[in-house]
Amino acid sequence: MLLPYQPLTAPLPQEEWQRDFRQARRIKSVRFGAECLYLSRFAGLGGRYIPYRDIVRWYIQLKEATGGEATFHSYRLVVNYGAEGEWAASLGEYSANLNERTPEAEVRALMAQHPEIPLGRDPQRKTRFR
Repeated sequence: MLLPYQPLTAPLPQEEWQRDFRQARRIKSVRFGAECLYLSRFAGLGGRYIPYRDIVRWYIQLKEATGGEATFHSYRLVVNYGAEGEWAASLGEYSANLNERTPEAEVRALMAQHPEIPLGRDPQRKTRFR
């Protein structure tokens, strides 16, 4: 970890979140810990963490763009917190065959371990990620 992770909500004691971070299951730029979700920034330069209890809802967003003869896909895990807070982390590289390399089923299985968190985008909530 080059830069320390910052909290999206109230901070946890450093020893607590770092222990959880080390044991977390990593999928691309996201780590699923026992207590928190960790969302990395570009090239692993730090990121944000949030306890599961503070997540209002979450969803996987798919963006696609056509370039020449190929369609490029980008998957992101978007997390809503508080009244208007929102953060996202990439679940793969931008690539024409990203569907083969994005472990979407594995991410969904880890998300399913937290049925208390609503899944899916709330159309009434403002979003930066469209």
